[in-house]
Amino acid sequence: ANGDIAIYAESWKTYYDAGEGEHHAILALSHDGGHTFEPPLVVANDPANVVFFWDQRLTVDPRTGQMIGMFWTHDRRAEQDRNAHIAWGSPDGRHWSVPLDAGFAGQIPSPLALSDGRLLAVYVHRHYPPSLRAILSGDYGKTWDAAHELVFYEKKLGDEAGMQGQRAIADYYA
Repeated sequence: ANGDIAIYAESWKTYYDAGEGEHHAILALSHDGGHTFEPPLVVANDPANVVFFWDQRLTVDPRTGQMIGMFWTHDRRAEQDRNAHIAWGSPDGRHWSVPLDAGFAGQIPSPLALSDGRLLAVYVHRHYPPSLRAILSGDYGKTWDAAHELVFYEKKLGDEAGMQGQRAIADYYA
């Protein structure tokens, strides 16, 4: 509301670094229309460096200005995706809750905060059946109405990459 711009990204390691790296979902703020940015703020990370909070998508509660972030979440040791996760941030983006399990399996969940207190999330369901879905929460992401989830695209033939369970981290880059 005050005109600040927030750009979200991920930070992990340099391209040629063969080490394990330390993954962070980050946010950079600009107070001058995008001409300059503050140093990045950490939105989500796992101090044990086991869980990755990938492909964050953010929305802003139009009533309070509170930020809400959702993540495709991956366990690097188990080599499997976890359920999507959600975190809540202060209106200035400087303080974030620990990401919590959103209760549904999906990748790249994109939230949209609605003015009546609901949160809509659109996501890729990369499990059987592979599909694109939309799900609503009546309490800004604390709980989700899975019984009324909308499937608006479903792939009828063949599996999607990653549906068989475990995947080595190198497979994601291939």
